[in-house]
Amino acid sequence: MRVGNAAAAHTQNDIFGEMVLALVPVFLDERFSAERTPAALDLLQRLARKAMSVAGKPDAGIWEYRTEWKPQTFSSLMCWAAADRMALVSHRHAPALEQEFRAAADSIRDDIVAHAWNPELRSFVAHHGGRDLDASLLQMATLRILPAADTRLRATVDAIRESLSHDGWLFRYRLDDGFGKPQVAFIICTFWLVEALAAIGRADEAKSVLERVHAALSPLGLLSEDYQASNLRMWGNFPQAYSHVGLIHAAFAASPRWSEVL
Repeated sequence: MRVGNAAAAHTQNDIFGEMVLALVPVFLDERFSAERTPAALDLLQRLARKAMSVAGKPDAGIWEYRTEWKPQTFSSLMCWAAADRMALVSHRHAPALEQEFRAAADSIRDDIVAHAWNPELRSFVAHHGGRDLDASLLQMATLRILPAADTRLRATVDAIRESLSHDGWLFRYRLDDGFGKPQVAFIICTFWLVEALAAIGRADEAKSVLERVHAALSPLGLLSEDYQASNLRMWGNFPQAYSHVGLIHAAFAASPRWSEVL
């Protein structure tokens, strides 16, 4: 965002991790080997180091909060992902750097666990020391920051599902973000739930959630940005690209493994 929206002036520290995740396949997947260059590897390293430098710092976060900026847990999660995946890339392509990125990933993960876990709510929360739940933290499961069997991870998935769900659809959060409290569900969040359930081994539940959401598709198979479950109406931008990306990822996550069908 550059003009016409307050987000143009926002700091969103998650973006560096997002960019690393987008580029990592070039160095880990042989199908993209032709794209590997020293310049691309240098860019990846610089993005990862930038992510490491801003981890735990206040920002507007993925949701572009208009309220006071705080250290957003999702932003820290993405900074961890940048360091963690860069450690994997370094192992293959720059072994001398692996320890730097592995140590940074471990440090960021430990900081998240120390400051974003709320034992009373039995969930990781939206910002360090807070009490608000955030659907984006379902991605802790798919990004594998903790083992799938970790009780804190599984409890977080359940807490988010219970607290943010309305008629089977997930809200981003319940707090006042500067525009008021959300009145409609944010479609991609429900797809994140499908992925998270699959990641922690609850495939039947993941499939059930996906089937419920699939019934809301328009006659052309299109989705909007938001959904009002009470009157079955789509809201916001239509069609919305990342809602469809979420659907694709969720469909793969909930599908049987090849070993189950061959």
